[in-house]
Amino acid sequence: MLAILTLETRAFNSTEISVTNSSCDPEACVITVRPERGTAKYTCEVSSEGPRFAVDKRSANMTLAVMPEYDPLITGLPTLVQVGEQALVNCTSDYSLPAATIDWFVDSEPQEDPLITPDTVVSGADGDGLRASWRTLHVYPDDYPTHRGYLALRCRATIPTRPPHVRSMSVRLYVAARPHISSYMFSKNNWLNKARCKIMTLKVKAFVSINDLKISFK
Repeated sequence: MLAILTLETRAFNSTEISVTNSSCDPEACVITVRPERGTAKYTCEVSSEGPRFAVDKRSANMTLAVMPEYDPLITGLPTLVQVGEQALVNCTSDYSLPAATIDWFVDSEPQEDPLITPDTVVSGADGDGLRASWRTLHVYPDDYPTHRGYLALRCRATIPTRPPHVRSMSVRLYVAARPHISSYMFSKNNWLNKARCKIMTLKVKAFVSINDLKISFK
């Protein structure tokens, strides 16, 4: 005897969730969700008829995200940094929901020391509930090898969605060349030679003056 399974669907729609009867079958049911800003938890519950009335349910979180319109922006970059100096640059991410988390990289190496780059700062919400974020970077060129004449800085802004939404900006921080050791030694030796010449000149002048005095005395 062939049993015919009949599916009864009853929809209790609300402002945020609506169910279309034609979208449901014995294995699945499709709903249309209109979430509010932020993260919401949705639960699907399935129950059987008597006498058991078994119930099973699963829940999932969903975040309504608004992607930034522009790439992050790096500001405060100096034209050139001299040896022994430092540079303070800032990276700002465009307004988004949720706010972006910002990470700094110097020559592809992540910068995590709080003395070099403090935590990401998030602005207050605008009229649409979106927030901007920024993070500063203290660059000490003496702490990095700069044989190329510059440091490659990269700012990465990540929106914590699934998968993460990543945007970035890269710039170059040019560093003045350090004095070469041979140039330093040449300058030092040149200075010493000049000093010796002055001392010898003074000695010769003193000797000549003494002889002049002897001749005059006679």
